[in-house]
Amino acid sequence: MPGHYPAREHQDIRARLARPGDPRITAHSTPASWSWPNLAACFFPVITRQAIRRGSFTPVRQLTAATGAFTGNQDDHPGRPPGQRDAGETLASINSAKAKTKVLTNH
Repeated sequence: MPGHYPAREHQDIRARLARPGDPRITAHSTPASWSWPNLAACFFPVITRQAIRRGSFTPVRQLTAATGAFTGNQDDHPGRPPGQRDAGETLASINSAKAKTKVLTNH
């Protein structure tokens, strides 16, 4: 068995998931690559900074409501990741740099 053998591929796990079980439990397989933990690691500082920090949550349900509102808003209004531009913005930036360079070099 390789060192990073995915648990979901093991015959015991496959047999258990094939049996009918508790309807309250749903098994979700995560991707086999390492990109998903990196994405999760990026998400926690964002939710901490934008939804949790400076808040006072006495019962857990208040914290749950705050994080749920944050993630719901993110799903409804997705934005471009910081640092990404559309093609028009990139071309405008290039043309601006060309114009500045032309003035400085007299070309």
